[in-house]
Amino acid sequence: MDNDSVFPIHLMSMFLAHISTPMIVIIGQEDSAKSDRSALIKMLVDPSGDKLDEQLGQFGRNDDDLNVRFSNNYMVVFDNLSDITPEQSDTLCKAVTGASYSKRKNYSDADEIILKFQRKIILNGISVNIEHSDLARRTIHYLTDRIPQEQKLTRSQVLGKFKEILPALYGQIFGILSDAMAFYDDVIENIQEIPGMAEFAVWGECISRAMGMESGVFLSNYAQRLKSNSDILNENNCIIPFLEHTFENIDESEITYQNGKWFALLESFATSEGVDKKSRNYPKSSAQLKVWINRSKPLLYQHHWEVTFEKNTSHNEFTKNATLMIVKRTINQESLN
Repeated sequence: MDNDSVFPIHLMSMFLAHISTPMIVIIGQEDSAKSDRSALIKMLVDPSGDKLDEQLGQFGRNDDDLNVRFSNNYMVVFDNLSDITPEQSDTLCKAVTGASYSKRKNYSDADEIILKFQRKIILNGISVNIEHSDLARRTIHYLTDRIPQEQKLTRSQVLGKFKEILPALYGQIFGILSDAMAFYDDVIENIQEIPGMAEFAVWGECISRAMGMESGVFLSNYAQRLKSNSDILNENNCIIPFLEHTFENIDESEITYQNGKWFALLESFATSEGVDKKSRNYPKSSAQLKVWINRSKPLLYQHHWEVTFEKNTSHNEFTKNATLMIVKRTINQESLN
């Protein structure tokens, strides 16, 4: 696994049931043991049996499958994942930060079951496609390398070694978590800026200090991880370069057009820049523009853009009752240079 101080802290935070914890996403090529690594973390935090395969599950294709799985497990591992739909992304976001989900008790009656949960989640795959800003902010990626042939172990050997160190590992983890509690008040009082998920950031800093690291090291590394996620999103989402291109030769900090014109401008930009219009993270019509913008809000905020929608109730150059999209640059261009 790529070597920095975030992973062991992230792992220990999985034992803190009262806080929202970013998803662990393990990405690696074949023979990098990403499934076994995921299974071992599950066995450590919330075992589902004595075998590695018993820790792993397949990604449900509908909300019922996913939410029932979340309801029945403290930690959930989805194995060999690649593609995530917008609806699945929303469900994962809710599961990380806490959600309630209602479903009919039986198809033949009107009784409801209310499922409530806040879960710890692991995803793994050769390439896990996270295209939506909300989910990216709730995620930390870890890369795995191919294991050299001479270092490979059988699954029974791996499991045997894991069980040997398990008592000492639990002792070390809970000792550090106990020590971390002593730093909480000082961290809360003196923290200057909280990156990402606030509870995780605060407790991560506490755990970091309990491990003997200098103040601020974890927060800096976590912020860098989030920036890396944002860079990946920038590659998959053309909203920021599109807006920068649109404002490039306009001496204005705000532009208002009808949705149809914005979509026509986007289509022209996408064609000229070779943007993949088949991507799930690209609107297919002006009617989808608002949904796309809302999903991109964290990315827009980070890059100092504000986008709002309103109905045109005035007699002006726009069609009466048409939806207007107002785009504002929230910091002047000189400050960005």
